[in-house]
Amino acid sequence: MKFLVRMWAIQQITVSPKELSALALEQLEYWDRLQQEGKVFFTAPYVGQRGRVAIYDVESTDELFDLINADPLFGQLDREVIALASNEQLRALYQKRLDTSSS
Repeated sequence: MKFLVRMWAIQQITVSPKELSALALEQLEYWDRLQQEGKVFFTAPYVGQRGRVAIYDVESTDELFDLINADPLFGQLDREVIALASNEQLRALYQKRLDTSSS
C-alpha cells in the first residue's frame, strides 16, 4: 500500500532553534533508514518552505501509523495522508467497466 504524506511545520514551534536543529538531523537519519528498509519510496523537503513530502510503501495502515508516530519531528509537523492506487489498478477498473458495458 502506498501513501502520499504531506508534512508542514506547525505555526507555533514548541522547541528552541537548537532543539529543532537536533530533531531535524535525527529526522534525516530516520528518512535514510526508512528508504534503506524500503518503507519510504521517495521523500524530499519543499524548497523555501518548512515542510516535506514522502511516499510510504507499507503493508497496512497500522504500519503507516507506527512509522509516522516514530518520526522525530512528529510533534512539530502537521500532516495530510492520501492513499494512492497504481495505474494497474486503474487500468483493471476501466477494463472491467468496458467489458461490463459491452455485454
